[in-house]
Amino acid sequence: MPAHLTRAAPPSPSDAPIAPHQLWPRLSSGQQQHVRQVLISVAKHLVPPRPHPSLHEEMTHDLHAPPESSKIDSETS
Repeated sequence: MPAHLTRAAPPSPSDAPIAPHQLWPRLSSGQQQHVRQVLISVAKHLVPPRPHPSLHEEMTHDLHAPPESSKIDSETS
């Protein structure tokens, strides 16, 4: 006796997959805020922290510059 293949019923329009840009407006403001917080938390774990560009430049500059006291000593000599 041959087995009968059954087909799943086609998804109803409310069950059909939707794109993120279609989902966002359907979320309440509280749900949107929760999604933002989760995404920020995940990003902080995945992306290594980067030093602030101006702080990095100051540190690099300080490494190459002689200390202030030696500048003053060489200017007064």
